[in-house]
Amino acid sequence: MLHETAVAWIRRRETITRPTTPWTETPAEFGARLRSVCQDINQHCDVESLCRKLPERAQLVVDAKGCRISA
Repeated sequence: MLHETAVAWIRRRETITRPTTPWTETPAEFGARLRSVCQDINQHCDVESLCRKLPERAQLVVDAKGCRISA
């Protein structure tokens, strides 16, 4: 679903950009890093297409009676 893909994009980029000593990162630095992650996702991932496919994917789940879909 939409949220699973979006979360995967965020997790991957957050892992790559995480400092080697994350406990030293301030809340402000963390916020700036996550804003950078979001900007990168918006520039390099097909966010608009993912959002447009949500109704179609939701219908596939309904048709599959809640089971997993591979599309």
